[in-house]
Amino acid sequence: IELLKDYLSLAESLEDLYVVAWYQMGLGSFQILHGEIEQGIKQLKKGLSLYCQINNIFFIGTCMIGLAGAANARHQPLEAARLFGAREGIHESIGSKLDAGLQPIYESLVSQTRAMLDESAFEAAWAKGRAMTLDEAVEYALKEG
Repeated sequence: IELLKDYLSLAESLEDLYVVAWYQMGLGSFQILHGEIEQGIKQLKKGLSLYCQINNIFFIGTCMIGLAGAANARHQPLEAARLFGAREGIHESIGSKLDAGLQPIYESLVSQTRAMLDESAFEAAWAKGRAMTLDEAVEYALKEG
């Protein structure tokens, strides 16, 4: 995590928004995986905001995964399911799939969410997220938590 923080500082000094956003997303995701939930959410939201600025739709969707993971950690499975649904809708809208390296993490997080909800509640929340427009999904992700 400290190394990612160092790289983020370097990227910020270079003023490369794409690289800054990437390190914010990565740092936030690792912080969440290591139990630093609030710090991770803060970094992911910063990354999400920058990806919106540079209109990188793929990584806007990918940020939803980290934020959904944080929702799981905070015992907010309805929020997580909505964010996962939003991620699916965003990526499908651009004809994109997740990177193979991220797929097992994603599937594990979705399984965690499913385990916290009955199937009908999970499906309803997922559908609600999937029906969001890109702007609605971003607004929801930035407002939640």
